[in-house]
Amino acid sequence: MDIAVFWYENEYDLDMQLRYNYRLYPNMGQRAALAQAFGCARVVFNDGPRARQEAFAAGRPFLTDKELSARLTAAKATPERAWLGEVSAVVLQQALADLNAAYRIFFASAAGQRKGPKAGPPRFRSRKDRRQAIRFTANARFKVLPGGKLRLPKIGDVSVRWSRELPSAPSSVTVVKDAAGRYVASFVVETHPAADEERFPVPDHEVGIDLGLTSFAVLSDGTVIRSPKFLRRAERKLRRLHKALSRKAPRGRNREKARARVARAHAQVADSRRDFHHKVSTHVIRDNQAVYIEDLCVAGLGRTRLAKSVHDAGWATFANMLEYKSRRYGRAFGKVGRFEPTSQVCSTCGATDGPKPLHVRQWTCASCGTVHDRDLNAARNVLALGRRERINACGDSIRPLPAVAAVSEPGTHRSAALAAQEESSRRRGRGGRQTGYPRLRRRRPSSVLEWHSRYVKLAVTMHCGRRGGGRATGFCRVWGMFAATAVRIDADDPLSGLELGERPEPTVPDGWTTVTVKAAALNHHDVWTLRGVGISEDRLPIVLGCDAAGLDEDGNEVVVHAVIADPDAGGGDETLDPRRSLLSERHDGAFAERVCVPRRNLVPKPAALSFEEAACLPTAYLTAYKMLFEKSGVQPGATLLVQGAGGGVATALIVLGRAAGYRIWATSRSETKREQALKLGADQVFPSGTRLPERVDVVLETVGQATWAHSVRSLKPGGRIVISGATSGDAPPAELTRVFFTQLSVTGSTMGSRDQLGRLTSFLEQTGARPVIDRVLPLAQARDGFQAMIAGDLFGKIVFTL
Repeated sequence: MDIAVFWYENEYDLDMQLRYNYRLYPNMGQRAALAQAFGCARVVFNDGPRARQEAFAAGRPFLTDKELSARLTAAKATPERAWLGEVSAVVLQQALADLNAAYRIFFASAAGQRKGPKAGPPRFRSRKDRRQAIRFTANARFKVLPGGKLRLPKIGDVSVRWSRELPSAPSSVTVVKDAAGRYVASFVVETHPAADEERFPVPDHEVGIDLGLTSFAVLSDGTVIRSPKFLRRAERKLRRLHKALSRKAPRGRNREKARARVARAHAQVADSRRDFHHKVSTHVIRDNQAVYIEDLCVAGLGRTRLAKSVHDAGWATFANMLEYKSRRYGRAFGKVGRFEPTSQVCSTCGATDGPKPLHVRQWTCASCGTVHDRDLNAARNVLALGRRERINACGDSIRPLPAVAAVSEPGTHRSAALAAQEESSRRRGRGGRQTGYPRLRRRRPSSVLEWHSRYVKLAVTMHCGRRGGGRATGFCRVWGMFAATAVRIDADDPLSGLELGERPEPTVPDGWTTVTVKAAALNHHDVWTLRGVGISEDRLPIVLGCDAAGLDEDGNEVVVHAVIADPDAGGGDETLDPRRSLLSERHDGAFAERVCVPRRNLVPKPAALSFEEAACLPTAYLTAYKMLFEKSGVQPGATLLVQGAGGGVATALIVLGRAAGYRIWATSRSETKREQALKLGADQVFPSGTRLPERVDVVLETVGQATWAHSVRSLKPGGRIVISGATSGDAPPAELTRVFFTQLSVTGSTMGSRDQLGRLTSFLEQTGARPVIDRVLPLAQARDGFQAMIAGDLFGKIVFTL
């Protein structure tokens, strides 16, 4: 059965009107005048429904708009309502106009002449309404002054923050005071089609869009636009502010202040979401001549268990922006029927695979064997359906190679194609000769990740601004930067929470700077983040990665120190700051094209080190440096045991310890890793848990529960364990009897300071020691690196490049 596709073909609208909003900053006197105007407009508005209700109750005829206007004029001449003359007459007449418009909508809805939900009669306005508004038309003779101020009748010259120029002379301005106490001037202007056409030249590209929750939108060309989840990210702050509001006494000034703080927080979320929608919709309309989306039932989805996420995404607002911008810039815009099974149909051969639960993000077509990403496949189906309605009534293919007759031949519908395909399969099952059209296949990318990895080199140079001015072809990112992000927590399947795709550009606070990442190193910390260790769900989504090396804003080669802290709070050592954090804990991390960090966290990169080598230093090698030269408390020549050779910190301990003249022993379960440790410079290696030939001075522990008992038994009396990690578990038997009887000490070590990172880079430069790198992967293949770390299939560091 064919399902209807709703279609809108848009041309330039010569009379299109838009609203341009700007912040107002009235002084105290102007605020009082605006409050008076709001009150007068509210009184005039409320007089109308009251008079009409009284006339209806008395059996008199319905009061017309003209009669209400005459009553207003007469009321201003009475002593009781003389104060209405202290505000602009246009403001009062526009209040009546709003009332009359509300009545017309009510009557049209009651008569069944208006689409949508039933509209009720106008309600009375209250002085307690959090939103107050008045409107000035051209008759009021408001004026934008040369100095940039807005002159409003009987209000004064109000300061305006002009964030952009008005495209034409405004026909009216509405002054709004919102719940957050902000004043906004909303101008109504008409756009010029010639200027719009010059701004956005006609492209030759079409796109289908699949809207979602995990990813806000997936485009048919493979672009993934991450969902910022503004409300989810602000929930902690909102919860705290709402609790503070609930504790305030009713009708008190403190309660009003707390209410204003809550309103400002909600307004910030709404403004951020609106700004995101505008940016994404503008990029989509600019780069595509035709845009197709699904006609989603947002109101219905808003009544499900996903309601908060649905409303946080704001699909309806985004769709409305796409529609009006397509009208403005002469683009074609279409909506696919909401019952079209875009997630069930294979975009390659047209076969229907049936419904799938939401957790199924990839599936394999049983007919042609193509592996589909769920959202990307849906976006391609949306594009195909939109093209079918726009180009011809029968459908056309968007595939580079023919598949089955249904999709590629005009005049044949998908249902007929499936019948032919089933008949062909049936005949092959009887042993007969193969009939029907042959399946011409070529290997297609198995996921969005593979699409991105094919075109990642091209994507890096194709920013949204298109500095060259010409249109690029192939894969093009629409918005943001490519990043590896933790979107959910799963202790059993951590990779299910890893997402590769678009991420908003970092916001740079005062005292911070942006680093263009050239290389970033993977740590166990990133795997623990995906498992939910040290991070809560409300901080997601967050970009992963602690270690990075790249270029600062001036083009200098730098290494990024990963500890975000105040050195003064830690007595000169930022690692002792109780409020310290690492990148990817509270702030977005380094697995992205750009990372934002405090300026003091940048350390010059020696020219002798490559970006890949320098990226290994901020966590693993800095931790090893601090363990060896500060926490161990022994001199060169002492015997040190490194538990678990093969990990990033363990290999760093072997490399640095050998360069410094220590006697290094190492353990590992893997014979291959023991051999590699010997090649790195370890003096002796042993299987994990093996009795040592003699006791050692210091044990350098990063494994935890699996090796703790062996570490305690391997120490000389008075020896020391320096521990900086517990990858196998953090709750082993403590062996307290042995600890106090042999007077052992246990010392914890975490990361290192910025100064120690600088000394580490100098140490490597002087000694010639270099970090051990297991493999280098493009960031688009980060999932392979995570899998190797989870499986323990590595020796040294895994580095991602951009």
